[in-house]
Amino acid sequence: MNASPFNWRTLIGVHPACDSFRPMMPDELDELAADIAANDLIHPIVLFKAGEGKPNEVLDGRSRLDAMSTLPDGEKRIRKALERPIYKVAPESDPWSYVESVNDRRRHLKPEYRLERRERIARELKRDPRQSDRAIAKATGASPSTVGAERKEQEQTGVVSKLDTRIGKDGVVQPATKPPSKLAHLRELRERGTPSVVAPAPKAAVVDNTAATVLLASQIEDFRSTLRGRRAEVERIDRSLRLRLARGLVVALGISPSELADAPGDGGAK
Repeated sequence: MNASPFNWRTLIGVHPACDSFRPMMPDELDELAADIAANDLIHPIVLFKAGEGKPNEVLDGRSRLDAMSTLPDGEKRIRKALERPIYKVAPESDPWSYVESVNDRRRHLKPEYRLERRERIARELKRDPRQSDRAIAKATGASPSTVGAERKEQEQTGVVSKLDTRIGKDGVVQPATKPPSKLAHLRELRERGTPSVVAPAPKAAVVDNTAATVLLASQIEDFRSTLRGRRAEVERIDRSLRLRLARGLVVALGISPSELADAPGDGGAK
């Protein structure tokens, strides 16, 4: 082995998600270096680029680079590994989840090390349970789903208090659980066989028949039906104000008031 390992970090940086996992023990590193010397580098180094103009960072392969750096021809091997075509994780992906996923399958990441990671999560939850799952995931090198599972367990045992709000990575306070969308609520009602409170939109009135568009048209139609049913109350509103409201609704629908003269009649309007 090389008496003076080549410092490959002078060539490229390492993503924090990659560095969040403990380095190999000396005997593990020697075993990996011997394997690479005998069989060459089997698994390529994985890089991550946060966006245009950002530098590449090692996301997976730190231990392989460390092992190669101890070989007599380590520098040559490392430069070759970083120059040949390698897989680069897309900027929109979650590098923390990726690192946890691949390391969970590593032969050197034994159960005790996974337990060590869960202990790190538990310590963060106890220190400040207001942190969001994503914020704790970034701090501990875990995935948000793993943090969520640990949080649920800690809340059930009473170790961590169940809070209504969380603080995200950006420092913004947000609800701990987001309410279901209206579309999700309607789907749930349909699955349960409960009649929907929103009248279905006339098919002829909907060009884009996606679920979100149909729902929006249904809500508009429901609002119009409500106004018709409360005509007496509507007429007590000052007429000039009603005209302003009507114009605003028409504009909000993307229609100019002048187009209404050519619009087909509505048999439901009375």
